[in-house]
Amino acid sequence: MPKKYYVNPTDDPSDKVLKCYRHSVDSFADAVADSEVLMRYAAANLQWSDDLIAEAEAHKKPYLTYNIIIPILMTLQGNEQLARRRARIKPNYRDQAETAEIIQGRFNEICDEQEIENKLDAVFFDALITKVGGWIQRDFVMNDEGYLDFKYTVPNNMNIHPDPELLQTDVELEHIRWIVKETWMSLDNIMSKYDLGYIPEKGESKYWWSSLSDIVKKFTDSFYSSKIEFYNKTNDTYKVLEMQERVAEKAWVCFDGYDYFKLTEDEFYKAREINKSIQKLNQVENYKIKITTVIPHFENMVVYNKESRIPTKNFDVFPLFSYSFNIQSSEGTCFVHLLKDLQDDLNKSNSQFRDMVTQMASGATVVKGREAEAVSLLQEKGNQPNLIINLKGQRSEVSRLGPQQISPEINQQAEKAFIHAERISQVTPTVKGQTERSGESGVLFQKKLEAASAAINPYFKNRSMLRKVVAKDFVDNFAQIYSDESRPVTIKTKKGIREQVIVNLNYAGQYFNNVKNASMYVEIDEGEDNKTTREENFNQLLALSQLIAQINPAYVDVITLLESAPITGVDKFIQHIQQTMQAQGEQQGQMAQMENTKLQLENLKTEKEIESIDDKTKLDAIKLAIEKDKNSQQASKPKIKEA
Repeated sequence: MPKKYYVNPTDDPSDKVLKCYRHSVDSFADAVADSEVLMRYAAANLQWSDDLIAEAEAHKKPYLTYNIIIPILMTLQGNEQLARRRARIKPNYRDQAETAEIIQGRFNEICDEQEIENKLDAVFFDALITKVGGWIQRDFVMNDEGYLDFKYTVPNNMNIHPDPELLQTDVELEHIRWIVKETWMSLDNIMSKYDLGYIPEKGESKYWWSSLSDIVKKFTDSFYSSKIEFYNKTNDTYKVLEMQERVAEKAWVCFDGYDYFKLTEDEFYKAREINKSIQKLNQVENYKIKITTVIPHFENMVVYNKESRIPTKNFDVFPLFSYSFNIQSSEGTCFVHLLKDLQDDLNKSNSQFRDMVTQMASGATVVKGREAEAVSLLQEKGNQPNLIINLKGQRSEVSRLGPQQISPEINQQAEKAFIHAERISQVTPTVKGQTERSGESGVLFQKKLEAASAAINPYFKNRSMLRKVVAKDFVDNFAQIYSDESRPVTIKTKKGIREQVIVNLNYAGQYFNNVKNASMYVEIDEGEDNKTTREENFNQLLALSQLIAQINPAYVDVITLLESAPITGVDKFIQHIQQTMQAQGEQQGQMAQMENTKLQLENLKTEKEIESIDDKTKLDAIKLAIEKDKNSQQASKPKIKEA
């Protein structure tokens, strides 16, 4: 049973840090000890203890190692990459869709720049091998351009000491109050990181730099040099304990007529003096991270005891465990721990078989004393093939003293261990891409692969949850880190193209690409964007296109088919086809315009011909009317009778 360490809020900061540190160390002592053994067992291939090795060498017995754990881990890693689930950043409101694309693009770019997936592989292996799980750490650092940015690393999981109340399901660390990180630093790095060599201004506390200078003068005394726990004499480094504690303070959700934001009581009254329109809406709890850093070797000196420089409610580390059971992480198991006994059975059974074969091959040869020539020949040539020995005595014979008969149980035991390892890990030959029967159909193999993938899915689901938590923390702190006005940011688009955008661009009093008040959420795409799913979708679309082409090729949408193709550079094909289609469309438009002009000219010609015909007809009609008028006039004149 671990000791109980009761922490009083009024305790000295260093006392509180040390109490929490020792409480966590005692609670996770068994898990850490087992984790160290399992890490050497699986990763370093040291699967025999020193006592067993000494005993085997004393009796000249073999101690073989047939490592089946590493291939299983590699298979799990490969299948997880094929069915990778990505974190997607989505806007809560439609008008922030472009902002969501910028945040998603920046997250994708950071993942590529810092190779976060490779780091998550290391975290994944730590989670499968050790009981303390794997951890990934997020820091806020200054980049080469002088801006704050995110940085992700993989710390030593043995140096992370969380609150023992941590559950395996609490990946976001929402339900624990504190966590202690252990690091080893040289004196120069300590003074540089915590600014311990500066001259304090008037009225500023002189505790840090003066106490350090006083303590360093006597750190070589026997009292300090005997504290091996906190000082590494070989590397000349000191243990530094950093405690992160989540504290809550009352705050108000306020509204100034334009935006909603949180303010503490003091901040509200200060802002009210500037803007009288600010109103309180409702009271909430605002969580912050308080950081206390202690160097135990120097009389438990506190070198930092403030709130985090960047306002955040999240710790800077996130865990990953093999399983997500609702139990304390200090009492949980891990993947490799379940395979350890089976690996031992496999090693010992094969070692016993090798020993039996060695005894049979090197058994003593019995020859009667009178056969000196035969003895000399056997000593010279031993068990060489086709060796002929001429015995002088009629009753002389050569006999061999060998071991007892090799029991078939030895081989069966090794085979049983291998079969049980597959049952526990669920990494069957199907998962490895192998068929178990020569006449197995592709459909049957696919169905078995789907069932096997469902069996190993919990390991992948835990890793996907870690991806989601990392992305969620990125969204929570994005507005704080990228709050600079007119800041250039490199993003990676959906098509994999790197672009640079300007966030918080202030132009004539109006902001463009404003990320300060972004409201986003994170979800997992459930494997819809992984390589295997995209290939299957493309194959289905290709088969559908072929079926439609048999009816009428004009009905096939080539652009949609190419957009779904999981091939690098397909966007150039699409661009070429679009340009060709545009050129063909322009050419067809020109031809149609020429045909239209030709038709208009023909219509004008016809109209002219009709008009000329109409004019001739009108002229003939006028002439006819004139003739008729003349005839009528002549007819109306009186005739003169002849005398």
